[in-house]
Amino acid sequence: MSQTKLFPKFVSPRPPLLGLDISDNAVRLVALGRKGSQYELLHADAEDLPDGILRDRDIADGATVSKALRTLLDRSRIRIKSVATALPVNAVIIKVISLPADLDSMGIDGQARWKCLLIQ
Repeated sequence: MSQTKLFPKFVSPRPPLLGLDISDNAVRLVALGRKGSQYELLHADAEDLPDGILRDRDIADGATVSKALRTLLDRSRIRIKSVATALPVNAVIIKVISLPADLDSMGIDGQARWKCLLIQ
């Protein structure tokens, strides 16, 4: 079963797509489109962040990061609603769960949510 069928709200394999990366020194943005069967880079840009913006992998000043992101979006003039971003592996919990093979997408969603609640 594809990821799109398992997590339709979170996975959108079709461009246009905005890629977003927030690191300790910059916010980076790329926009991808499709031209025929090929992907096309529509826009790429970065906005520097001041030192100390991240503390212990947490954003210390959300307003500054938001302003940098708004600056990038305004400069790009691109209106894409689908955004992809990544989290560092040390900031997420990965858990393999077993599910019955005959579950439909609603059942998978419910079981996944329940298993996540048990982790917390």
